[in-house]
Amino acid sequence: MDKIVNLLESLTKLPGIPGREDAVAGFLMKYDGIDAEERRMDYSGNTWISCRGPSGPPVVLTAHIDEVGMKVKRIEDDGRLSVIGHEFMDLRTLASETVQVWTSAGPRTAFVYAGQQTTKPADYAGLKPDIVRLDLGVVGKAAAEELGVVPGNPVTYDPAFHKLGGDVYCAKAFDDRSGVAAILRALQLSAGRRKHRPLFIGTVQEEIGGHGADSVNFDTKPGAIINVDICGGEVYSLPEPDRRPMLGKGPILHDGPEVSQGMLRSLIEIAAAGEIPVQRGAATGRGADQSILQKKCGGLPVFGIILPMAF
Repeated sequence: MDKIVNLLESLTKLPGIPGREDAVAGFLMKYDGIDAEERRMDYSGNTWISCRGPSGPPVVLTAHIDEVGMKVKRIEDDGRLSVIGHEFMDLRTLASETVQVWTSAGPRTAFVYAGQQTTKPADYAGLKPDIVRLDLGVVGKAAAEELGVVPGNPVTYDPAFHKLGGDVYCAKAFDDRSGVAAILRALQLSAGRRKHRPLFIGTVQEEIGGHGADSVNFDTKPGAIINVDICGGEVYSLPEPDRRPMLGKGPILHDGPEVSQGMLRSLIEIAAAGEIPVQRGAATGRGADQSILQKKCGGLPVFGIILPMAF
């Protein structure tokens, strides 16, 4: 348990908003805990790690390495920063939080001002990106510039990693550093007894539409693709009291229209043989990266494994 927790902590502390995933990619290129035979980064920033195994088409394991975040849009005259995020970012998570602004001189901590009120608001419907400001604790544009801040600097949530009760952990970027950690741990545990050669691809820019997966070009068509991600859309629609009990009951086997039913049956059998608890998840929509890669390969068996989380 300690190995996967330590690995997850290391990964979540790294910055990696879409298009700026180089810190996570650098970690993967240097990570020596697996029997990698070849590592490379493609022009889009995806990280490819091929491990030892039998000859033949590889089984591709994928997880995206980007995270939800923002960029500095402008340094205002008062020294605070306006920001730009992507369309799926929930601004309700920002009010009164601290974030990291990643400058060339290193990360700078900032407090988020998001139109706080001294009276209780009816809701957060009026929370818009243009009222969000990051306060660096300095006054004036020149003072902010002296800290190394420039427009375009990545902004990520606070990197603190917390252990809650009941072996529950809390941190930023579990989407999808938890998938990355799970695959790396699986590669460690399977070394020397594999029936197929694994190829791990850490994809970029998934949070803004799967652009990393869409840029992948295989020299050899894979035998199958397994994508590991966190709770999908079919879980988001559940109210919080229904999502939370999913924790601790094993991964969710994503049964969407694109998945291979043969792979589903095999994974259920493998889990039963290893006494690994799993949950079944019916979905009407296609998964993200695995569906993109399936179409790019002209069709092949794909499957999605979802790690349950509470939000």
